[in-house]
Amino acid sequence: MLKKSLLIGAAAMLGAFTAPAHAVELLDPDCDLTTGCLFSGNATDTAASILAIETAYNTDHVEPPLPATISLQGLFKTADGDVTGTSGTFTLPGGGLFDFYAVKAGNFFMLYSVNPTNTVNWTTTGIPHPKDPDGIIKRLEVSHITAYSSTAAVPEPATWAMMLFGFGAIGFGMRRRRSDSVRVRFA
Repeated sequence: MLKKSLLIGAAAMLGAFTAPAHAVELLDPDCDLTTGCLFSGNATDTAASILAIETAYNTDHVEPPLPATISLQGLFKTADGDVTGTSGTFTLPGGGLFDFYAVKAGNFFMLYSVNPTNTVNWTTTGIPHPKDPDGIIKRLEVSHITAYSSTAAVPEPATWAMMLFGFGAIGFGMRRRRSDSVRVRFA
């Protein structure tokens, strides 16, 4: 028992000193997704990355402009090196539709909202650029592009369980009330 407690305590302490693997920060809480929202961190189609993006946006974004919150589903991430340059056209393979996309360059990415489409013209404009030693601003080349679909909020299993319990309790109460009123009438 003591050994197990020590292991749990050590794991908790280790977790407290490690940085999150997918640290994402919304840099402009007043941003508008149609013109792009600037984030620091990484944008991929993994569940951890999506959760970090949603949390950063949903926690720090100021209304208006809408949407006040986002819920994303990862569809596709280009492999590093598949897209190059500072602007271009991205088409989702397989012809599917997406309504959010992220352009990653350097330590930052821009997240955009678009009408459902399978093709967008992208650019690294708006992403902070380092200066070379002569003071000239260089435009960063794209690292990768990630496409997302917006998803409707789905209740968690615990919420479903509470709802079912509530409906059951209401049904039980209604049945009991009906049987009590029947007894009173015939008494």
